Amino acid sequence: MSNYYDSLRLRPDATDKEINSAYRRLSLKYHPDKNLGDEQAERAFKEVAEAYEILSNTEKRAHYDRSLQPTSLESLFDAANKKCNPNSLRKGKNVKGSASVRLEDIALHDSTIRFSIEQPVSCLKCSGSGAEPGTGRTECSLCEGFGTTMQTLPESFMTVSQTCGNCRGSGKVLEKACTRCSGSRTEKIIKDLKVTIPAGIPEAHQVIIPNEGNLGVNGGPRGDIIIHIQSAPHSGFIRERSDLRCIVSIDFTQAILGDEIAIPTIAGRKIKLTIPPGTANNATLRVKGHGLRRYRQKVRGDMLVDVHIKIPEEITEKERKHLEEIRKIRKGLESSEHSTKNSE
Repeated sequence: MSNYYDSLRLRPDATDKEINSAYRRLSLKYHPDKNLGDEQAERAFKEVAEAYEILSNTEKRAHYDRSLQPTSLESLFDAANKKCNPNSLRKGKNVKGSASVRLEDIALHDSTIRFSIEQPVSCLKCSGSGAEPGTGRTECSLCEGFGTTMQTLPESFMTVSQTCGNCRGSGKVLEKACTRCSGSRTEKIIKDLKVTIPAGIPEAHQVIIPNEGNLGVNGGPRGDIIIHIQSAPHSGFIRERSDLRCIVSIDFTQAILGDEIAIPTIAGRKIKLTIPPGTANNATLRVKGHGLRRYRQKVRGDMLVDVHIKIPEEITEKERKHLEEIRKIRKGLESSEHSTKNSE
């Protein structure tokens, strides 16, 4: 995985303003509309978009920053020596995954995604006991049923109690392991699930499906399934929270004189956009209410239209003649203005 700060040409202490500025500059530079057929630019565009999705979100950035820090020896030591009652009821481990949703599917309405998971269930043959049917459990010969053993520490006379490694603290061992699950008590099945994705769900937001994770320990409840939701890259729009950014190309006459053009929206229909006279290259025009629906709200964000002015590589003799006339007129106006200022 690429370093997100490197992707945006930033240092790890970059401000939100610097992140937004770098994203806008690089996304315009590598946008597919400006680099047709350039696979390297396409990869760079996706890296920039992914980096922005992480670093523009406060919680997501903090989590990413923590992942860059090395794990301390102290935390590893604590995890290795964490103790619990082996016979207590414990909730099963959560199952984590990710799902990519199309931007147009969550732009205005809730959507449903379906997926299959490999889910552990109690072994059908031994009903989750781990023992071959007709057999049971016997007293552990190593700890004599106590679940713990005594060990003398090296180079000392101190004796400590530790969980029995043979029976894992239960005091019992299988008389004969189940031939179906090999004593693990579980087997895996394929289960089809579906989950509702709310409209405008924030990037990397978690959707939780309760009680569908791993089996609990000693009869405890199942864990949950936690799904990280991400928007798939869109060919025409870049997501910026609830706003959508796109690029529209116009010719230089439209930029100078102004015009009214039709542009597509995330809803799949076209709307009219007014190009003001004198529009500069890379100017941003805001179209209110044509972005994503805001999470848990009925209002929508805006569409940000970045204007790219196309300069023709070749022109006809007629066009050249008219442009030369315009240039003469412009020079005359500039000379007249200059003379007026000098006389004043």
